[in-house]
Amino acid sequence: MSPDIQDALTGAGLDTADSTSRRLDAEQVKRASLVLVAERTHRHAVVAQVPSGLGRTFTIREFDRSIAASDTAAISGTPADRMAALVGVAAALRGALPPPSPRDDDPYLGGAAAAQIYLEKLTSHLDGWTAVVAGQPFAWHGQLATLSRTHRG
Repeated sequence: MSPDIQDALTGAGLDTADSTSRRLDAEQVKRASLVLVAERTHRHAVVAQVPSGLGRTFTIREFDRSIAASDTAAISGTPADRMAALVGVAAALRGALPPPSPRDDDPYLGGAAAAQIYLEKLTSHLDGWTAVVAGQPFAWHGQLATLSRTHRG
C-alpha cells in the first residue's frame, strides 16, 4: 500500500497498521462469486489467469455503474441471493455501457490528492449496491472507521 493511500485510509478512521497485500491466485478466483478490482488492467490480469471468471470479475466502478443503470427494486431474497442477482445484472450489462474514465483507475503512486479522491469515489460507489444487498439504505461515508474496528484480526 502506498503511503498516500495509507494516509487517506487512516484519515477516514481506518487502522491500516496490519494491512498487507497478497497475490490473488486462480483458486480464489474460481471459488469467488464476485471479484472486484481497482482498475481495468487488474481485471484483465484476473481474466487472463482464469477466463471462466469473466462473468464475475469487474472493476469497482464498472460494477457500480452497471447496478446504478439497472432497476434493482425487484431483487429479493437473502443477501447472498441479492448479491448473486447483482453479479448477473452487471455481467448482462458488460459492454452495453460506455467505459468509465481512466481517471477512475487505481491511484497507486498518484499522490495524496489522488488517493483522497479515490477513497471518496470508492465509498460513494459502494453505497448503492450495498444497499441492495443489505435490503436497506446504507452509506459507507462515516462507516469506514466502524467497519475497521469491527473486522480487525
